[in-house]
Amino acid sequence: MKRFIAKRLIASIIILWLATVLVFGLSRAAGDPTFLFISEYTTDEVIAEWRIEFGLDKPLPVQYFNWLSKAVLGDFGASLNEVRPAADVVKQRLPATLELAAVSFLFALAIGIPVGVLSAVKRGTMWDLSGRMFALVGQATPNFWMGIILVLIFSVQFKLLPTSGRGGLDHLILPAITLGSGSAAGLARLTRSAMLEMLDSEFIKFARAKGVSGQSVVWKHAFRNALIVPITYAGLMLAAFTTGTVIVETVFGWPGLGRLAVTAINDNDFPVMSATVLLFTVMYIGVNLVVDISYALVDPRIRQV
Repeated sequence: MKRFIAKRLIASIIILWLATVLVFGLSRAAGDPTFLFISEYTTDEVIAEWRIEFGLDKPLPVQYFNWLSKAVLGDFGASLNEVRPAADVVKQRLPATLELAAVSFLFALAIGIPVGVLSAVKRGTMWDLSGRMFALVGQATPNFWMGIILVLIFSVQFKLLPTSGRGGLDHLILPAITLGSGSAAGLARLTRSAMLEMLDSEFIKFARAKGVSGQSVVWKHAFRNALIVPITYAGLMLAAFTTGTVIVETVFGWPGLGRLAVTAINDNDFPVMSATVLLFTVMYIGVNLVVDISYALVDPRIRQV
């Protein structure tokens, strides 16, 4: 197990390093950052001084090393829009994204897995039909449309919940449902498929022939062996939630990282853009590492890979 985790950890570090190369390269591919600060009245002497001040007069490998050495310490420079450290701008938005991601993730798990298991166990019944309809409609419904409809019904019509902003639990309900419903539908569909495959397998038939109780067959034998697919989807789902969803954050005015990233890209705010993208990368790599370790815990055969 330790060897398996070490191999995955080394691979994650290499991927993160490659991501830093890509982020730095793309930030320079858009052109010389110096031109973001100058106007038609800026003299060549001032431009030369700025290039020296920001280290842009040095070769690209030296610039990358200097940038990386500061980025490791959390120093991405000052935001071009807010004139304060880019790391502080990202930190200010991070709690909102994590809060929405956690609630949406729990909502998707609480709905998707039970619906998928019930649909598989009650195959061919109305429960199964309802579960498949939920999966179909949930994945086919656009997030922005669902968010608008929920606002119209629960905020405008019945005035039960706030329309936008971040505050108490009531502010979380509509964004979490909007963000988590599509993922819950996808999780239900994959869980159903994985459970049906397990329930039709020979070892499940053998367990039933031996007189093992129905609950034990479903949860202890079939569900545990069917977890690989839902775990994979749940990991990707959590990574997507933590990196922010621009549409949902826009509809509900949620001050998260998704909106921050789009704003930074539109405004050519390279320090904030770099900090946000690298944070997204770390989140994805971290979630995938946890998913890989979960594989090994669920299926011991994977530890030998």
